Amino acid sequence: MKPLRSNPDRHQNAGRIVKMTVKQKNILLIATGIVFVSLLVCQGGYGVSARGKTPPEGISSQSFTGPVTKKTIRYNIYLPDGYNGSDNRYPVIYHLHGLGGSERSGNQVVVRGLEKAMAAGVVGPMIVVFGNGYKDAMWADNKDGAKPAETNVIRELIPHIDSTYRTIATRQNRVIQGMSMGGYGAVAYATKFPDVFSVCVNYDGAVHNWETLTSRRSRISKSIFDNNEEYFNKYSPWYNAKAKADSIGNKVAFRMVVGALREFNENFRRHLHNLNIGVDYVQTSCGHNLGCLIENAGLESFAFIAKHTGNTSRASRGVEIASTKDLVYAKVGERELKLDVFWNKNAENAMPLIVCVHGGAWTAGSKDWCPALRMVKNGYVVSSINYRLSQHAPFPAQIHDCKAAIRWLSANARKYHIDPKRVGVWGGSAGGHLVALLGTTAGNKELEGTVGGNLEQSSRVQAVCDFFGPTDLFAFYKDKENRHYDYTTSVVDRLLGGPISEKKELAESANPVNHVTADDSPFLIMHGDKDDLVPMRHSDILNEALKKAGVQTQLHVVKGAGHGFGGPEINKITDEFFDRHLKSQKPTDQEDRTRARRSRQRRQQQSGRRGEAQLPTGAKAKRNIVYARVGERKLLLDLYLPSKGSDPLPVIVWVHGGGWRGGSKGSGGKARGMLERGYAVVDVGYRLSGEAIFPAQVEDCKAAVRWVRANAAKYGLDSNRIGAWGSSAGGHLVAFLGTAGDVREFDMKANAKYSSRVQAVCDWFGPTDFLQMDKHALEGSRLTHDDPKSPESLLVGGPIQKKPYRSAARKADPITYVTKDDPPFLIMHGDKDMLVPLHQSELLYKALKKAGVEARLHIVKGAGHGLRGGEMSSEELFEMAADFFDKHLKTRKVKVESSEAHGSLTLR
Repeated sequence: MKPLRSNPDRHQNAGRIVKMTVKQKNILLIATGIVFVSLLVCQGGYGVSARGKTPPEGISSQSFTGPVTKKTIRYNIYLPDGYNGSDNRYPVIYHLHGLGGSERSGNQVVVRGLEKAMAAGVVGPMIVVFGNGYKDAMWADNKDGAKPAETNVIRELIPHIDSTYRTIATRQNRVIQGMSMGGYGAVAYATKFPDVFSVCVNYDGAVHNWETLTSRRSRISKSIFDNNEEYFNKYSPWYNAKAKADSIGNKVAFRMVVGALREFNENFRRHLHNLNIGVDYVQTSCGHNLGCLIENAGLESFAFIAKHTGNTSRASRGVEIASTKDLVYAKVGERELKLDVFWNKNAENAMPLIVCVHGGAWTAGSKDWCPALRMVKNGYVVSSINYRLSQHAPFPAQIHDCKAAIRWLSANARKYHIDPKRVGVWGGSAGGHLVALLGTTAGNKELEGTVGGNLEQSSRVQAVCDFFGPTDLFAFYKDKENRHYDYTTSVVDRLLGGPISEKKELAESANPVNHVTADDSPFLIMHGDKDDLVPMRHSDILNEALKKAGVQTQLHVVKGAGHGFGGPEINKITDEFFDRHLKSQKPTDQEDRTRARRSRQRRQQQSGRRGEAQLPTGAKAKRNIVYARVGERKLLLDLYLPSKGSDPLPVIVWVHGGGWRGGSKGSGGKARGMLERGYAVVDVGYRLSGEAIFPAQVEDCKAAVRWVRANAAKYGLDSNRIGAWGSSAGGHLVAFLGTAGDVREFDMKANAKYSSRVQAVCDWFGPTDFLQMDKHALEGSRLTHDDPKSPESLLVGGPIQKKPYRSAARKADPITYVTKDDPPFLIMHGDKDMLVPLHQSELLYKALKKAGVEARLHIVKGAGHGLRGGEMSSEELFEMAADFFDKHLKTRKVKVESSEAHGSLTLR
């Protein structure tokens, strides 16, 4: 069965209200795992905006007569919880709809995103106003005066809101945002009226200039602007940004969250960048879909708003929330299992952890459901996990994955400020079933599994919050009169991998009630007494079994509630439960203490192998040096200096791999081996594809090389002897450094007068021609590079074989830029590489040789991706690379001449 799913705010036309039978509605609830908690909708919480006359709950429709235009001006408005019972004043977000929309468009999507951020302590309460832009007015005043959208908003709506509601009526507390045409309107208003707004958030805006408007929206260019470019420029963000660049840069903070309209937004970002106007730019894998954009980047958008308006949550003031998403905690075959982590960035001590496990009948749902997010501000680390659904693998895969996630979080506890002895879990519906198993099966080897490794870590948890989870799978088959009988029994059969009559032993193993023992974790169980999807007897059975075993348990019955509930009282109960069992708990379990001590010893040993202990005696490390800034984002590198060597020192720039979406600086252990040969080593961090698409990664690496030259005298470096070394995605990027050294298109402004050319490149198994990867993949390779979610597609912003991303993929190929003056290359690749075909390196090698570039391709027989398992040892691989750099950086006289005007170089 396919779960029912909404497509919120598609192209900014509010979604239609879908008529469903009662049965369909309840199927929708379990299939999507919906649990309303503090006004959070599960699955990331974004409902469909209704097109009817009645606005969504919590949002009201209003109108007034504009004093300037004398027109009726309609708007929808959201007032935060507590507005009517206080005298507080609030900042305001003005949201502008897209083409064809109205004041009703995007209401629930935006408000649910804001409420999710407020619940997480990311931002304080705000008013949200949804304006009406006459469907197609580009938020300008059309020339004949029939659609005065700009006047309506700037001269009428804003003064009306400030005089009617308790707003903080200052520029600092006014935010403009929009989607699609509304994104255009947002940047248009922010650039034209920098004295009115302090923050502009553009969601996939159609940021037209005159050329694109007349060619792609000729009807609008005629009806709104009378085909008059001079008139258009009065409203154009391109024109106004240039005209008011000095005042804009000091007043307005820009954020761009991009989905399908990459070309528009990338070009406008560059326009602002050239005007020295900073932009927080985020490329997502979403299409042109506001729900997806806010689901993927909304929390950070509201944090951005909070930062620049000063509107932080009272409870979280002094709490800067950090998050890392899509961390791979395990891999099963080619399937990556991922989780998100949220924590207090300024935390000094380890904090208790709460792990969210989503519902969805074991067939649907995702880690976007996490009602515990609001608890980050209360001193918790919060993680939300994905697990294999039953259509991908039957039970016990789901509990194996959950336990693997707990072990991974414990293994990485130090990095995320987690106290692994204080772990709570929270799940609803199918997620409630899984957290109940986590609480009752500690030490059960059969249900522990080996997924993801980290088996030295414990998957024991210290507190379980189970919202209406099934606890006895056989009970679903006994109630044939239940209107959900066919549905619930079918999803249980799917979970078990076959009819329960044939899987009785497995079903017994999947029942949490069968595993209860006296040493189980404390439980909070909550269930609605009107729930006929997962009847309340499931929670009664578990509660009685726990009490009988002497386990601390509390069953809270929510009167009148069905399969889903929430509100302040529910929040209070869950908060008190976790505080009682995780904040006041002191570990006494001797086995856990012994395990923790051994884990610490292992981490210390590993840290010694990876970190300072690996540096040669006398070598120095200077970490987290800022080499460039992109908006508010700091780009960092680590610099390692040898204990001996002749000044000025030759330099190796190491660029890490990770599919452009993972990895970090600090992985360059092999490159640090060059310290003993008298080299300085620079380990570069760069923006990953989840943060910014190509060419951000190349821009960053080139900026790092320019930083080396700009700071050569300070650190005793030789700016004429710089080599680049990287593997996999890092190999791709260093190949780019070698072939695009003089391509100014990829140079950002940081240290612009210096060259980004390097004098030698060691490329280990890097992709070089994306469009040929699948064609030449080895038999049995499971990664499809042409897939829309492949690392290559995510890098360029869309499926590489389809327009317009096919041309973007060509632009991202190092082989595209090969010329005869490229530096020497050493390319190394395994002939059994199942991830990046050897053919990729062969293509680059042939192109270099054809151009007359000195190049060598060394094929490592029997080696796979990472050059592992082949005929050469790691020491031999290092020696080959090191000898290559010695030959080209120590024995060759190289002079780099830089031109401020052109950045041109001459090799002599």
